Amino acid sequence: MLENITRTFRGLLLNPSEEMKKLREEPLEEAFVYFLVLSAVLVALMAVVSVIITALTMQASSVFLIVYLIGYLIGAYIGCFIGLIIGSIILHVFVYCLGGRKGIESTIKAAIYSFTPIALLGWIPLVGLIGSIWSLVLEVIAIRDLHEISTARAAIAVILTVLFIIAAILVIVIFMVIVFYLLTQTSVIDVNDTFTLTM
Repeated sequence: MLENITRTFRGLLLNPSEEMKKLREEPLEEAFVYFLVLSAVLVALMAVVSVIITALTMQASSVFLIVYLIGYLIGAYIGCFIGLIIGSIILHVFVYCLGGRKGIESTIKAAIYSFTPIALLGWIPLVGLIGSIWSLVLEVIAIRDLHEISTARAAIAVILTVLFIIAAILVIVIFMVIVFYLLTQTSVIDVNDTFTLTM
């Protein structure tokens, strides 16, 4: 099992197109096992780095750091799975619109295998950005090879997915800011009204 994961990891980094062709018929369950291992390693490394940074920048107790570490591990691991599912669904919509007809399983596998550079570099501050860019390139290759569409269509699908996710995050942030602002204004108005009535 570990040998297969190591071989897949190495192949995706060194010769992604050739490795993707080998993985085309691999069951989704095996891809999920690959993702389980990679995301676990990434989350563990990210948690350690985060705890070290927190310990160096804050005068936090050891109890706080332990609780923070456990919370980070659980939250980040769950976040990896939620991100995989949501990202795969959004990506598949664009892939399908651009001619990909190999099913959502192929899209999920593409998302899983393109996670490899992030697992390699994502835990290193700043350097993780390189892993993210590398991951997008690998995702284009994965979509192209697993869905058997052109590189241009695969690239457009990936770019549209990224833009959609960024736009969705911006909308959510703006909505939260507006709601927070309205709630604070309502509280101020209530306090002022109460004060005026008391006077």
